[in-house]
Amino acid sequence: LSKEKQAAFLSLHYAQSKAASHAPPFLGICFTNAFGLGGNGRGSGLFEVASRFNHSCLPNAHHVWKEEREVMELIATSDISEGEEINISYLTTSEFFHPHKARQRILEERYGFRCDCGACAGPEVQARDRRREQISRLNDGVGGGILIAMNPARAMKFCRQVIELMTLESVEGKLPRVYFDAFQLAIAYGHQARASVVMKVHRRLRRLFEGDDAFDMTPEMNALVEEPQSHSVF
Repeated sequence: LSKEKQAAFLSLHYAQSKAASHAPPFLGICFTNAFGLGGNGRGSGLFEVASRFNHSCLPNAHHVWKEEREVMELIATSDISEGEEINISYLTTSEFFHPHKARQRILEERYGFRCDCGACAGPEVQARDRRREQISRLNDGVGGGILIAMNPARAMKFCRQVIELMTLESVEGKLPRVYFDAFQLAIAYGHQARASVVMKVHRRLRRLFEGDDAFDMTPEMNALVEEPQSHSVF
């Protein structure tokens, strides 16, 4: 690394949390600031700009790894006013929907701080906890597979409820996954017209929250709008 890159690396925050308490400073900086580079064991990366954004349990942006260009992009998930701080979430998707006390424990153990965002402090905390716990239960019900096999209509109702709750919770950036679940559910039970409509919404949201070059915005994915029966679950 150049002297400038070394200085930039060393200036990144070292949380010295419980998770990194026995790590040398260089590794501690990595533990504190590294991003996962997608799934399938692609590894982790440090980024001079992206690694400096603070956490919020009500983030207004999220990070998206662009494999082909090997860049990490920060994309807004809600309107951001001039001068407003840009925040991302440090939590996994499942952790994100834990009650605030559980999220605080995770953040303190992993990064050495307690969050004081609107989902963790203030008059709406209990209402937000209830919504997030309900989202978590509904997601588990749909994702488990048993409900889909036994009662697909109820599983689709769960998807609609999750969409409503996520919108109330102002976490629309999490919606694409829910719409894809609903698409797979519709196509698995032969509702091709509904599947096509849901896939259009999913594709629009992916473009909004991940950009036109999202890694799976392929011709095959776009074809699912016109021919949803081409999906493997049909």
